[in-house]
Amino acid sequence: MGLSLNSKRRVEAYWEKSLGVILSESGPELLYSHSGSQGFVNLVKWGHQLIISGAQEAVAKIESSSISKDSTRLFSLAGLSEIFKDSNFEVLGPAFLGYSDQLLTEPATATPALNLLANSKVVDLFRRDISDSDWESGGIDLDSSTLTGVVFEGSLVAIGAYDVWDNCIAHICVLTHPRHRGRGHAATVTHSLMKQALTNGHIPQFRTLLNNKASVALAQSLDFEQLGSSMAVVLSS
Repeated sequence: MGLSLNSKRRVEAYWEKSLGVILSESGPELLYSHSGSQGFVNLVKWGHQLIISGAQEAVAKIESSSISKDSTRLFSLAGLSEIFKDSNFEVLGPAFLGYSDQLLTEPATATPALNLLANSKVVDLFRRDISDSDWESGGIDLDSSTLTGVVFEGSLVAIGAYDVWDNCIAHICVLTHPRHRGRGHAATVTHSLMKQALTNGHIPQFRTLLNNKASVALAQSLDFEQLGSSMAVVLSS
């Protein structure tokens, strides 16, 4: 079973509001929107449509480029690098955007997930073993009331939390200790966060790089349905 029509509509409504567009199966292939933070461009592929949203100056640069009508080249590292070659920029993505509104699959591991608010020592020890780049890309908010983890043989082996976007989307972030990957701990944390989010009326979102095959497989194993994909351009002065 996939995502319900009501949940799909809620997710689409969130993205319409966030990107400043109207999504439509019969709408134009390319949509430009001057709606977003300064120094940031968001590209979201949704169905047959590609939405490009961001600060006016950055979006205008894409609109005036020689590939402004080529959605395939625009949604690529090569195309975006060509457009912003004279700027200081970083391209993020492409990323998998998956959603779920039900708990169909139980993780195989028997180790339970725990709320970590009262376990700051194990969190500190976990953080010391994670590289700064992995921690930054993990995006976990240690002050979140949803902070959840798996403790195995006295050590924290996986951690996660979610942020609520516009009282609709529960954006899940999960990180596993490098020495404990591939053992189902991330699935346990994600499943627990999904349960929390659904109980609170939010729709779990799992976003990960498409080239991270293990992470995409994790999402699919927990019945996240891919509705879109995204890229972003971060510009710095």
